Amino acid sequence: MTTARRVALALLLGACSLGATSAHAQYPAPGGAWGAPEPVLYNGPAQGYDDPGYGACPPEQRLTFHDGLRTEVPDDGLSLPHPSFFTGGGFLRAEYLNYNLSGPGDTLLGAPVLGNPDPSQPFVIFTPGTNFPSTVGRVPDLLSVDLRDTNGVRVSGGLELTHGDSIEISAFMLEQKKSGYVVENLGQNDFFFGLPTSIVTSVYANGALTDLFFIYNQRFAAIYQSQLWGAEGNYLIDYDVDGLLHCRPLVGLRYINLRERLGQYGVFQELAPVAPFETLIESKTTNHLGGGQIGTRIEFVTQLIEFGAEAKFMVLSNTMLAEVETQNVRFAGDPRVFTEDLTTQLAGGVDLLGWATLNVHPNMSLRIGYNFMYLANITRPEDNIYYNETGINNPAGIVVDMHRQDFNMYGVSLGADFRW
Repeated sequence: MTTARRVALALLLGACSLGATSAHAQYPAPGGAWGAPEPVLYNGPAQGYDDPGYGACPPEQRLTFHDGLRTEVPDDGLSLPHPSFFTGGGFLRAEYLNYNLSGPGDTLLGAPVLGNPDPSQPFVIFTPGTNFPSTVGRVPDLLSVDLRDTNGVRVSGGLELTHGDSIEISAFMLEQKKSGYVVENLGQNDFFFGLPTSIVTSVYANGALTDLFFIYNQRFAAIYQSQLWGAEGNYLIDYDVDGLLHCRPLVGLRYINLRERLGQYGVFQELAPVAPFETLIESKTTNHLGGGQIGTRIEFVTQLIEFGAEAKFMVLSNTMLAEVETQNVRFAGDPRVFTEDLTTQLAGGVDLLGWATLNVHPNMSLRIGYNFMYLANITRPEDNIYYNETGINNPAGIVVDMHRQDFNMYGVSLGADFRW
C-alpha cells in the first residue's frame, strides 16, 4: 500500500469516529447560577395534583405550570365569601311609658241654647209652651274628663350596617284610658230655686237654634275611652359620628292608630206607674294614620353618659271613620238610629324626643326620655255629634257630623338598652 493511500485511510477512520460521538452541553437552572438548580417555592400543589403530602390549599392559591413557568389560576368567584350587609352589632330597648293625651276639654254635650250663653251652668227650664218652671237643668260638658297618666310600653330594636348606616324599628302601645263621671240623685229639689234638678241634652230644631231639651231626671253618665298605638321604621344615615357630637339624618315610615268612644247614658222617669227608660247617645272614631317621615338625631356621646335629641316631621294619610248611634232618645222604644262617615285626608305631625343614657355596662344602659307628639287633622268623638230634632214622625235627628281638630300627647319614658 502506498504512502498516499495510507494517509487517506487514516483520515476516513478519524471522520467516522467523530460522527459516532455524542455531544453534551451544560446550562444554568432557571433562576440560579451555573451548577445545582435551586428549589422552587410555591404555596401549594399545582392544580389537579393529587399528592396528599402537599396538603389542601384554597383554590385561589393553587399554581399551574406552563412551558416551565409558574402561573396563578384565575379565581372564578365561587370560593369568595358572600357580601354581608350587617356588621352583627345592634341593640334592643324596652321602655315603660307614662303619657298624657289631650282631653276633650269643655266640649258641650248638646247644641247651643237660645238666649243662654253658658248652658253648662244651672238654669230654669219651663214646660214647653208655657211660663211654668218645671226643673232646674244644665247641659253637661267634658271638662272633668282626664286622659293624663296613661301607661304603656315601647319596644325598639336596631341593626348596624357594614358601611356605617343603621336600621331601627319601634312599636308602642298605650293602655285603654277610661275617664268620665256619673251624676246620681237627680230629681231632688234645688237649694236656690226649689225645683227638681236634672241633666239635659239640648238640641236644634230642624237645624235652628232653640230651647228644646231631652231631660234626664234620675241618672246621667258620660264615659270617654281612648287608646293609642303605633309603629315606625327608620333608616339612619352615617353622616357625622366622629368625636363627642354625633349627627345622623333619618328617613322612615310610620303608622298610628287612635280609637276613641264617648258614651252618654241618661235615665228618665215619667210619672208613675210608667217605668223609667235609659237613653243612649254613643259616638266612636277611628284614625288610621300612615305615611313617611324625615328627621335628624343629635347625640352627645361619652363613655359613661349620653344625651340625645331627635326631631321627626311626618306627612301622613289619615283614614277616618266616625260613627254615631242613638237609642230611646225621645221616648221608650224610640228606634235605634246609626249613622257613619268615612273619609281620607292628609294629616301632618311632629314627633320630638329627648333622652339621657347612663352606661352601666359595655352591653347595657339605663335610659330616661321625654316625648312630645303633635298631629293635625284628627277626628274625635265629642266633635262629631249633631244634636238635632226633626219631629216625632221622623227618626231621631242626632246623627254624625264629622269634624277634625289637633291632637297631642306628651310624657316620660324609663327603660334599658341591651347592645351586642
